[in-house]
Amino acid sequence: MRFLPREPAGAIRRAPSQRRRRAVLLGLSALALLLISADAPQAARAAADVVLVSEGEIVEEDLYAAGNVVTINGVIQGDLIVWAFDRLTIDGEVEGDVVGFAMTTSVTGKVGGSLRLVGGSITSAGEIGADVFAIGWNVRTAGSVGRDVLSWSRSLVIDGTVGRDVEGQTWGGTTISGAVGRDVEMTVQSMRLTDGAFIAQDLGFRSTREAEIAESARVDGAVIRRSPVVPNVSVSAARFVAYLLGFMGYLWLGILVIWLLPSTLERAVRSVRHDLSRSFFVGLVAIVTPLILLGAIFIIAALAPAELGFTLLAVGAPFWLGMLVVLVLAALVAPVPILIVLGRRLSNDRLSAFAAFVALSGPLAIVALIPYLRVLVFAGLTVIGIGALARGAVQSRGSVRWVSGQVSERSPRRRFRWRRRRPTDEIPTKTPALYAVDDEADD
Repeated sequence: MRFLPREPAGAIRRAPSQRRRRAVLLGLSALALLLISADAPQAARAAADVVLVSEGEIVEEDLYAAGNVVTINGVIQGDLIVWAFDRLTIDGEVEGDVVGFAMTTSVTGKVGGSLRLVGGSITSAGEIGADVFAIGWNVRTAGSVGRDVLSWSRSLVIDGTVGRDVEGQTWGGTTISGAVGRDVEMTVQSMRLTDGAFIAQDLGFRSTREAEIAESARVDGAVIRRSPVVPNVSVSAARFVAYLLGFMGYLWLGILVIWLLPSTLERAVRSVRHDLSRSFFVGLVAIVTPLILLGAIFIIAALAPAELGFTLLAVGAPFWLGMLVVLVLAALVAPVPILIVLGRRLSNDRLSAFAAFVALSGPLAIVALIPYLRVLVFAGLTVIGIGALARGAVQSRGSVRWVSGQVSERSPRRRFRWRRRRPTDEIPTKTPALYAVDDEADD
């Protein structure tokens, strides 16, 4: 196991202000550590690409571990506080709790306390002495859990034994194949009990579907299905106000785009009106290409060694974050040129760009309230609008060329001078300059 090196004691004398500042920082750090772990006055710290507690090794205190891969094959007599970018593997024993984040977790050993993790895939096939608290994508308990299982995830699978209750919410399905000592109370998309499932008391779940219960499954209590919760008046009013504020913000955003980017938007409108298929194709390429590149980066990072994969993700994160921001902004303003085209056609070109956009924004807001239709409508508007805006931006940039011209000696423009003024007889009568000329103006 690699520990964080301690700061060596230096012989350099610091100024009194620096010593006081350092003392204050050390005091605040100590207070934070006491607040975080008041019951653990001693703790080991390890940070590396791979943190390993080998078989036969004993850590006689809490362990704070951070790395790409954290593997526990030995014994930790305290708690394990972990941050694993790639995976966490516990084949040994942790006598206390396991708390932290791990992209992939596999527990085949023993945890004396509770398992409290946030991550992608969390699988426990070992022995958990207390509770399992998991927030992740897929959660599975195939071993034994001494007390409760609380899960908020896409899917939950109970293959082992749970001493008391199973609670939480899954946005996909919940499958129970093992034994539950008391109640099950879940909010699910679907509830399924397979052969061999056993629930000692009640099975309660909130869903729009009935539970699928195999013939050999056993529920000693009642099976209670509750309907999904209907929002009350205050929640509905809050949603309406939020929707209204969002609509007003979208109106202001569209008007701002029309005002700030008239040349780009005019060419985007022309692209929608006269070349709709090409706008759709360009928009599809503009959306799909960054997603394909991002997926390729993730695949390369997953197949590469842990340290190289993390480096790739860390270096590419700012680029992809900027690309995501650009795509989100483009998606927000994508319907603007299409609404202008529709508004002008419906009014026989009697409405201005501002009026056409505002007039068609109301029907678009009504379409946004229809569950399935809004997905199709906004998907089409986004693809076509992004393609039209991309073509408009390229065309507006390409329509400006720089040509040489002459500036009159009586030009009213004043320029900031970094040097002293030259004598009058040294000033040229005419100075060549560059002008931006719009090609379409020549037509």
